[in-house]
Amino acid sequence: MPLYVLTTTFFVTRSTLTGEQEPQTVIYSCLAADKVIPVLTNAYISKTFDMLVMCIDALNFVNSCAYVKSLYNSVIAKNNSRSGNIKDASTSCADMPVILLLTKADSEVMYTDDGTNLECTAV
Repeated sequence: MPLYVLTTTFFVTRSTLTGEQEPQTVIYSCLAADKVIPVLTNAYISKTFDMLVMCIDALNFVNSCAYVKSLYNSVIAKNNSRSGNIKDASTSCADMPVILLLTKADSEVMYTDDGTNLECTAV
């Protein structure tokens, strides 16, 4: 299974009085999209990950959300088929935190098919 290990460093302000900053480095793994479901539905492999971070592309909001929803539904369906109980997802990733990130937050105003405004603005 190809697994990419990446790092990113950002600076955290330690003191608002002095403006002193401290570098923080995050080490994370990236899976190929076709490997996400097998990892999340494997009771042993999923326990080697601390959390799941998924990015929703603000420039393609509707399709990105559809992908996240289909991924969630696929994982739940596979877990339920194993356990036979919708409330028992203990076969894998049941307690794994999921973080959704919105990327490209400075995109233009978007609308869903029903006309709902999906404007994304930087905060």
